[in-house]
Amino acid sequence: AEGIRREGLILHSDNGSPMRGATMLARATQIAVIRQVVFKHWLLRRKMPIQAFFEDGGNAFIGR
Repeated sequence: AEGIRREGLILHSDNGSPMRGATMLARATQIAVIRQVVFKHWLLRRKMPIQAFFEDGGNAFIGR
């Protein structure tokens, strides 16, 4: 409905002002972007508590 393609969105770091203070992974974690591999696993299995990734970066789920 918003003109987003079925393939999804791709996030690129262009080293602009918002990206200079943090790495791409750190910024994505800060804004609660979930890695595709984690999200796909959750979609297929539905056993993983997705909220855990928003609260502590997934460390509780993977035992860190």
